[in-house]
Amino acid sequence: MQRAKAYSLEAVAATDRGPSIGGSDVPALLGLDTFKTAQEVWERMMGMTSRSDPELDARRGIRTEDWAADEFALATGLKLRRLNDRLRAAPPWDHATAHLDRTIVTVDRLPVEHLESLGAMVPPLEELQGPGVYEGKCPRTPKWDRIRREGIGQDTISQGLHYLGVTGWKWVAFGIFNAERGLIPAFLVRVEKATKPYHVTDQIISDLMNKT
Repeated sequence: MQRAKAYSLEAVAATDRGPSIGGSDVPALLGLDTFKTAQEVWERMMGMTSRSDPELDARRGIRTEDWAADEFALATGLKLRRLNDRLRAAPPWDHATAHLDRTIVTVDRLPVEHLESLGAMVPPLEELQGPGVYEGKCPRTPKWDRIRREGIGQDTISQGLHYLGVTGWKWVAFGIFNAERGLIPAFLVRVEKATKPYHVTDQIISDLMNKT
């Protein structure tokens, strides 16, 4: 597998050439998005339609993202940094882009017991090397309750895999936040051999990138 270029925190913004697939497009392309279809993504990429104004749920999520990031930073002790660039993967996946919510700087320690009390499966520190991707999610209460019972869904996982494919980084953390319920932290870690539920391999990422 050809590994995507690993970008630094000072990454240069991707040039806006040709159609591109962003992280929020991936669940739709795989039939996992309840708000957007693969047909709608294709029509936008072909210039047949423009990006529409977000629905109410999406607008609520956008406005709650800063709150979610603050709660994630408070719960984990991790420092988040905004990254305003849109990154593009190296060939052969240069159709794939990522506009990251935030990045996470190198991890020195984690409050494991506290994170586990919030429902997180916490990777060992040695697996959280280098910068990480942070992605905030602000679902309505029924979906938050389902995530607490069952873990993050394939829609969220596919978006995280896309970001790992674009950046070449080793891990992504999700802050699943609901104003009524609170925070659920979740992690995906790129490893050579998967032994834990939060592990993903280069082959899994390659398969996803080739599908999209």
